[in-house]
Amino acid sequence: METTKYATNVNGAFVLQPVAGATNPTPGAAPGGGLNLMMFNSFVGTNNDTSIIITKPFDFSNNAGTNPRFSFYMYRDNAFAANDDHIRVYINTSPSMSGATLLSNTLGANKMSRYYNTAPASGANTWNLYTYDLAAATYTAKRYYFIIMGVCKDGNNIYMDRVTTNTYPSATNASDVSFNLFLQNGASVGTGVSNHMIVGVRCIVGGTSGCGVVNGALSTAVKLDSLMMNTNGTTNVLNIDDAKIYYTGGSVQFDTTYVSPFPATAGSDDYPSRRFGQTIAVPGTNLDFINGATSCIYLEYDTTYFWLTYDVKATATGGNFVDADLRGAAVGGTAGTCPSPGGTGISVTPDPGGFSLAGASQIDLPYCVGTYTVGTSWLNGSYTNNDYVTHVILNGASGTAINTTVGAKNNNTGLPSNLACLTGNGGPGCDFTSHPPDYEYWPSVPGRTVVLTQGLGYSVNVRAGTWNSNNNIAVFIDFNRDGDFLDVGEKLGQVTLPGLGNANIAFTVPAAVYTGVTRMRVREVYASSNVTPCAQFTYGEIEDFSIVISPSCPATYKLWLGNTDDWNNPGNWCGGVPTIGDDAQISRVQVFPPTGTPTRPYFKPTIKSNISATARILTISNLDSLIINAPVPSANALRLAQDLVNNGRISVVSSFTTNLTYSNGTLPNNIYTPFKSQSTDARSQIIYSAAELTLNSLIGGDRINGIEFSLWSKGSSASFGNFTVSYALVPFTQHASNVPYAGALTTVYGPTALTTNLGVNTLNLTTPIVWDGSSNLLIQYCFDNASNIGSNDDRIYITQTTGIKSTLILSTTTNAGSGCSLVFGAGVTDNFFSGLSSFRPNFTFLIDRPYTKAIFALQRDWINNGFFDAGYSQVLMDGAVAQNITGSQPTTFNELNMSKGCRESNGNHAKKYYS
Repeated sequence: METTKYATNVNGAFVLQPVAGATNPTPGAAPGGGLNLMMFNSFVGTNNDTSIIITKPFDFSNNAGTNPRFSFYMYRDNAFAANDDHIRVYINTSPSMSGATLLSNTLGANKMSRYYNTAPASGANTWNLYTYDLAAATYTAKRYYFIIMGVCKDGNNIYMDRVTTNTYPSATNASDVSFNLFLQNGASVGTGVSNHMIVGVRCIVGGTSGCGVVNGALSTAVKLDSLMMNTNGTTNVLNIDDAKIYYTGGSVQFDTTYVSPFPATAGSDDYPSRRFGQTIAVPGTNLDFINGATSCIYLEYDTTYFWLTYDVKATATGGNFVDADLRGAAVGGTAGTCPSPGGTGISVTPDPGGFSLAGASQIDLPYCVGTYTVGTSWLNGSYTNNDYVTHVILNGASGTAINTTVGAKNNNTGLPSNLACLTGNGGPGCDFTSHPPDYEYWPSVPGRTVVLTQGLGYSVNVRAGTWNSNNNIAVFIDFNRDGDFLDVGEKLGQVTLPGLGNANIAFTVPAAVYTGVTRMRVREVYASSNVTPCAQFTYGEIEDFSIVISPSCPATYKLWLGNTDDWNNPGNWCGGVPTIGDDAQISRVQVFPPTGTPTRPYFKPTIKSNISATARILTISNLDSLIINAPVPSANALRLAQDLVNNGRISVVSSFTTNLTYSNGTLPNNIYTPFKSQSTDARSQIIYSAAELTLNSLIGGDRINGIEFSLWSKGSSASFGNFTVSYALVPFTQHASNVPYAGALTTVYGPTALTTNLGVNTLNLTTPIVWDGSSNLLIQYCFDNASNIGSNDDRIYITQTTGIKSTLILSTTTNAGSGCSLVFGAGVTDNFFSGLSSFRPNFTFLIDRPYTKAIFALQRDWINNGFFDAGYSQVLMDGAVAQNITGSQPTTFNELNMSKGCRESNGNHAKKYYS
């Protein structure tokens, strides 16, 4: 039954309860004869804890005049007569409380109390069947969700069993099924970890399909025959064991312990409790998961979720990556037969952009961090005349460099606010970090990440801090990337400097070391003749840097190295970023001979916004992909002076939507909410910094089309009048006082009467909030009522934000003018800023990213021997000579613009399609 659980308080959530352990009360044997019951945990919950549980969708489109019926058994006991723990049942055409209809059962009750003698009364300590009849003429759609709401009143637990409905579905069409990757796990993973989630796969049944019938050979629901993945992006498959697919029905939460509510008998109608397909004990390049007698799944949900996991070996190499792509699926094989006979289903290709997602999980490579007893903090914590590293300068290949004096910024978190060097005090920024940790890791940034070539010599310039003498600075590089700096030759040298003195340390990169991203450490120590990378000293500082070691490059072309995914990063190309006169090759086999299996992190090249990628001839190997993910592409996203030879895959990403939750804490406060039902008027302003938005992968031009929030307790009994949402892009990241921002605001919702619902609520904005990519975002919520509309506020969870003062909430109970213009003063209360300004209410943004057409311009031949996901693109063939469309595979263009000289060559039986 269950697809989604929304628990507003963990104590009061719906849970699966074994019959043998059911207490408070003890309901005895389950009416359905099974081993488990559904329990609303109201015995240990707190008063007014509320939770909802949402069923899978049911299809009533073929009811033929017969009323659909929903029923369940409920146990009603004789304890806690004054505590009205109860449930209500709703129905909706979406899995949400928004717009849901409260149902009454055949006894005329829309609330079913746990206590037996509350109307409608029943026998004490008995199981009772309750039925809800739905009018056949009204309920004729293909997707209805039943929502059971439990409300705790400090009494006993509520037990339910045998929740059923009679459904009248139309068939599910295999052609209406689509698959895509929707979640990439970018979190690092330790060694020896089992069931590490790699990617999430989402299956959607759309179109005109109904939910289908599951009945052996008579089934009209679509069966999943296979999921086909691969290990692309995994550095070395020898790091992993036991690839598995987990199944969570309609629940979007990864869970290896998910228990399906459907029958779990082996055979054609089997619904596995947790898994689809077999365990692939020794993963290779391709991972083909096939249904079997114990893993046969019918796609009855409108959206179903699957999860690929690996076991990471205890011997896995730190710093390597684990990743995967989706190759496709097969659905609709012979009903009632698992596994399906070969050739009986249809193949489903992932949606454009849905076969691969950026990122990967990195296997932890923990570097030691040497400690200091005083570090940078001399004198008596004043940071005056102290030991530190003022700058590091290292120039590398293809114009790359580390230079911490140009365009760089130290992390000054934790330093005393009165230091003159701080930018906030008019200074340039301090060149040191606080004690502790006396350590800073400089992130890898294009243009400031140095590329060093095997066998060549370089010189790193280091400068000491302000202590007057005996400043010792040593430099280390982990040439073999084994997680330490202790191997022969990894200490490049050491110098002794006066205050603010600098010196060069010359070194040569060994000719046969690891290639890819590794670590450089610069360490300053006072009065030590032998600075080591990890030992404890008294005074000093450590600064670490990511660097790239490149192999000796081919003489005749530029070779993609794949250290990151950025086409325009010179650290990703042997010989630098290709120009229009350079041949370029994307070929894993050349980077990792002889098989192309990565021995380090390897990323697919991605052409991003405002980047014009160029080459003379571009060749993509059969193991590689080129991705164009450019919401704002250059005039030509890719321009070639001659041929494009695609032996692998080219994919144009043309759409991106996501839900981003800003603040996700679970502090259930009763006051700090924009939905203040006890007030006549309220005005709330919340600031989201540009750094926060960027950290969550937003880019300039992204649109917020909706805002979600979840009420864990609803106090309002009427609508919020003239409820309005507006925004401004502002230069500040926090409120300086309880005076609201008074500048111009753009209204994106309302003014309108807003009625809230317990659980998830969605504000679909009439005008999107458009972020410019650099400003901080201020969002205002306000309303204006003549009187209060509840004895309690609508309560929303809040999150501790470590003092950034991003939230201001003002309210009044005296109807002091419009809520949207409230200012602190007589009759207006500061609910938030003066006391708990470091907390922020939880909101989720519904994000949409608009894409402009990406143009491929080439002046010779289009040769396609692989796959082309055209997306929203145009291929422009504008050469002055004859141009051919050829290759062993057909090409489907979104748009093709051909000059007079362009022609199709059929010598290789190629086909072309264009619009």
